[in-house]
Amino acid sequence: MSFKPRRRSLASRLLVFQQSETKFFYILAALFLLIIGNPILPNQGLGAYTFKLFLTFVILSGIVAASNERQIIRQIMALGLLTLLLDWLSLLGPQWPQLALIAFALYCLFVALVTVSIIIQIAQSDRVTGNVLCGAISGYLLIGLTGTFLAILLELAHPGAFVAGGEVIARADLFNALMYYSLVTLSTIGYGDITPAVPTARSLSLLLGLSGQIYLAVLIAMLVGKYLSDTRPK
Repeated sequence: MSFKPRRRSLASRLLVFQQSETKFFYILAALFLLIIGNPILPNQGLGAYTFKLFLTFVILSGIVAASNERQIIRQIMALGLLTLLLDWLSLLGPQWPQLALIAFALYCLFVALVTVSIIIQIAQSDRVTGNVLCGAISGYLLIGLTGTFLAILLELAHPGAFVAGGEVIARADLFNALMYYSLVTLSTIGYGDITPAVPTARSLSLLLGLSGQIYLAVLIAMLVGKYLSDTRPK
């Protein structure tokens, strides 16, 4: 058997899986593992490898959830696998700060594309199912994760863009601290223990807070409209 038919068979199987009624459940589970599990792990040793595994699950489940179209699947898959390759190289290979920076930038791009793709699929869905609800929640959390990577890139470019108790956030604590900050800002809780210290960081904070409110308002209206349309007597 040639390589080409095998590749087509794999793509066909992936496409079938992406058209299933449970595909958004996997990315929701991966996001909860990352958001809830990672902050309680140590930053070094086994904790660092587990963190990379959590991100790997997010990437792989994001590939599955991204789209039902072959061309988009190929593009998302190529970007996701490249991101994973660079990220694991930054952990296992030589310590090149530039490599980690590129990996974070690719994570940001990948998560943003998957977020947009999932939101489009939710908007185009005909009915409100369990899978659609998982996708809707995943979209919200993915906005927060996109904000996390944007905040990390901003902090790496301008150290001290975000401060915790007036102190610069340690590099080892950067992801967990800014993921917490991004989700707290997205949900407009705003504890104030981590604050933006430069104008670009404040702009990002405003964008996150507005995005969370707009998303919830539009999403609830959309889902209620779909549910009423589906339950209305024909």
